[in-house]
Amino acid sequence: MQEQDGLTPGERELELAMKSLSPAAARIDPIAAALAAGHRSARRQLRLWRAAAVFMLLIGVGSWLTRARHVAVVPPHDFSEPAVAFRPPPEPAKPPAAESVLVLQEAVLEKGLDGLPAANIPTVRVLRAGDIFY
Repeated sequence: MQEQDGLTPGERELELAMKSLSPAAARIDPIAAALAAGHRSARRQLRLWRAAAVFMLLIGVGSWLTRARHVAVVPPHDFSEPAVAFRPPPEPAKPPAAESVLVLQEAVLEKGLDGLPAANIPTVRVLRAGDIFY
């Protein structure tokens, strides 16, 4: 037998049982939700960067292949005409300075440490604050 709203007694009992149910409390992790949202929002940019990288790679490979296909042919030069090259005379070699490392090394090899020249150390002048301002 059917009731007014078109439900049988079994359907009415199921309706009452469904009304008594409450959804379980969901625990949402805000950090995980933010991370997932960030991944979804960055997915489009990531695809764009990947597409641009593949496009540049294809351009590079294509330019390399077209360059390899075109071999440059250099016309032969006619070397039958005489050519004269002038070179300026070499300048006379200057002796190295007495303070050069080469001269000092040779002096040490020949005479040991006694072959080194005397140290040329400037005299030290005592400087006072009054000397600067007056």
